[in-house]
Amino acid sequence: MLKEISEEWLCVSERSEDKPDDFDVILDYDSEYIKVRKEDNAAEYLGERAAIHLYENVGGDDTWAKALDDVRIDCDGVDYAGYYTYKETGYPQQDGRTNQILYLRKGAALQIIRYYGTANLKDKMDLFVKEFEED
Repeated sequence: MLKEISEEWLCVSERSEDKPDDFDVILDYDSEYIKVRKEDNAAEYLGERAAIHLYENVGGDDTWAKALDDVRIDCDGVDYAGYYTYKETGYPQQDGRTNQILYLRKGAALQIIRYYGTANLKDKMDLFVKEFEED
């Protein structure tokens, strides 16, 4: 089903002032670029990934379609865009840092971007949309 997958990852941390052996995560970024063999399967694959993130299960067609609807946002230049923020026990929601996921699909190509930090992924969408044009 998958034709190509590439991934980028970056984590920036600093030593904890309270516990010298621990590190505080300043930002954590992970981006997957995926090409699905058939465009018809791209929405379903993206929806299944969103359902896992949102509901912790894939379920049936209704579940993945609902997941895509639940996080849908407007974005020019792509066939689908979805975004949401979430709480994670591992990273504190402090100093304006949030956990975010951005889903993008154009044809059979997908991007899933996970980010923890102070920037807002919605403000950076044009950078990710541009990657589809360069492909």
